[in-house]
Amino acid sequence: MAFSVTVRNDSESTIDLTMVSLSCPDGADEIFDTDAGFDGTPDTHLLPGKSQTWEVACVFPKTARSAQIEITPTDTSGSGWYRTAIFTGQVR
Repeated sequence: MAFSVTVRNDSESTIDLTMVSLSCPDGADEIFDTDAGFDGTPDTHLLPGKSQTWEVACVFPKTARSAQIEITPTDTSGSGWYRTAIFTGQVR
């Protein structure tokens, strides 16, 4: 299953996108294939007011009927905040 991830920085601080974690739980594996455009999280910083989109793919077991994707940005400034976004849907 392939999908696009967009992170928009509405904060006043820069976000280090290398610190964003993405997981495809329930036995799914993320695909890393540069030729197909699945390079993982961008190796860049996201300035306030900007957004960044990248492509991700996960392989789910053939028996999977639903998918759950979790994306967590990590704050390295010391305040320790994070907010995990959880997306769910049907596997076709």
